[in-house]
Amino acid sequence: MLWIPGHAVLSTIGFLLGAGIFGVSIWVVLRKESSPFEAGIWIGLAKCAVFQVVISILMAILVGMLGFWGIGLAVIVFLLGMNKVFGADFVESIMIVVANLAMAEGVRRLLLMLV
Repeated sequence: MLWIPGHAVLSTIGFLLGAGIFGVSIWVVLRKESSPFEAGIWIGLAKCAVFQVVISILMAILVGMLGFWGIGLAVIVFLLGMNKVFGADFVESIMIVVANLAMAEGVRRLLLMLV
């Protein structure tokens, strides 16, 4: 998610772009039967966006409360959430994270070229 302090519109666009990138990562990596996009693209994107917001809030709370140990606990919560919400196993979750980071970096570089 991209948060730009003082710019609500740009932050909203950044959030939607981040949710879309996360959704594409899930769509590319997951098996068809466990894909959240089986019910439709908008339902899948909404599911990805809600998951992203909830997991980001939980990670921020855990890291804020527990410091270094919160990072490890946040990773465990993320992996468990990916398994429960999307049916992704450990390897698929790691592949989704790598695909998400790669696509986000590509979009970031593309946007920087436009500026």
